[in-house]
Amino acid sequence: MRYSASEKFEIIELVEQSSLSIRRTLAPIGIPRSTFYDWYSRYQEGGDRSSGGWQAETAADLEQDP
Repeated sequence: MRYSASEKFEIIELVEQSSLSIRRTLAPIGIPRSTFYDWYSRYQEGGDRSSGGWQAETAADLEQDP
């Protein structure tokens, strides 16, 4: 399953705010840790805008979505 940038951002926020470990937070939603760490790395770097991959959006960008 492919996730949109806004869904990835929501998952990153969920993990950051959770009191559980990353593994225990991701397990119920079925996202492998390796996938999460790939997203998180791109998020921290500002997104992968050159290769057509996930384009990280800032919180302000996401708040403007209808």
